[in-house]
Amino acid sequence: MKEGILLTGGTGFLGTELALRLAKSEETSVYVLVRAADDAEAAQRLRAAWQHDQSLYQAVGKQLLPLPGDFTKADLGLNAEALQALKDHVTLVIHAGAEIGFDKSKAELDQTNVIGTRNMIALAQSLPHLRRFLHISTAYVAGRKNGRWRRSFRENAFPASMSKARRRRKTSCVLPASPGRSAARA
Repeated sequence: MKEGILLTGGTGFLGTELALRLAKSEETSVYVLVRAADDAEAAQRLRAAWQHDQSLYQAVGKQLLPLPGDFTKADLGLNAEALQALKDHVTLVIHAGAEIGFDKSKAELDQTNVIGTRNMIALAQSLPHLRRFLHISTAYVAGRKNGRWRRSFRENAFPASMSKARRRRKTSCVLPASPGRSAARA
């Protein structure tokens, strides 16, 4: 069975780089969540975003599977069939989707960056084969702290019924400590 990866933020700068690297492996299928009404529109958005790179453009529908949805909605706005496909195949979630527009209201930023991340964590909790959840945040999360620091979401992200060992395997990250320096790792 191929490893299944769920990627958000695939049309952005970092997401495009991740998709490019992930598509090189024939052992993985990458579900790329895209704000779109249907499969055709999702594929069209990916091809438009990746038209500069033939290998990415050609991988749409092969290793890179367009997934129409919206992580600001419950269950990512996915239908039952799409949710089941994720539950059957996804072992890694890379949540790189974010809103960084300075012209956005706090409510708009919260909807994407806070509620959207909560929705991604909720989905991750329902994935029986998940081995790792990687959240890549915006550059504006560390406040005035300098240097690298470790932050774990283990205690609040997963239900108490989940074993501590399983929670420990599922999430952790290193957050950037200053704008311009990105250091997110699982």
